[in-house]
Amino acid sequence: MVKQSILQTTVSLSIVFCLASQLAAGAKCQKLETQKILVNASPECVFQALRVERDAPECHRKTIAFDGKVATIDETSENIPVFGQVHCIWEETEFPPAKMDYKMITSNHYKAAFGSWVIVPSDCKTKTVLELRSSIDAGLHFPLSDQITRMGASKDAKERLVRIKNIAERLASKPNQTIISSTSQSK
Repeated sequence: MVKQSILQTTVSLSIVFCLASQLAAGAKCQKLETQKILVNASPECVFQALRVERDAPECHRKTIAFDGKVATIDETSENIPVFGQVHCIWEETEFPPAKMDYKMITSNHYKAAFGSWVIVPSDCKTKTVLELRSSIDAGLHFPLSDQITRMGASKDAKERLVRIKNIAERLASKPNQTIISSTSQSK
């Protein structure tokens, strides 16, 4: 009777530890990494720059659908550690001019990815902090795979922030240029 009770307790504890480790592994994708950059442009220019980035040839991105609020983006990335070329379909949901959420719909390699572009205006409205919150689960399970994924994602986030900053500041330097409304971008 005592042996059976000890065995049951041992099995129960093993199940609890196994479930806890699986939850911890699944929670990796839930941790948001955050990068920020100061942009010398209004929040509207920054938001417009995010839209321009959707069809950036240098990023191998193309809008395949846009209903005025939600865009579907086709993206192919090259030279990704471990994978090489990665193809993803993304969904971006707009909340102009404060935020744009995104999530991965499909990928030939990644397991899951999501995040937000958060636009925080300064008091004078001529400077904006652009924040990129992102999480990615590359589906890799070998030593240091989490660090490799995080390093690659961090590098990509910094590059994207700089591109968006450059686009927004170019838009801001052309005062007579009209900021395109969300409905005129429909495809």
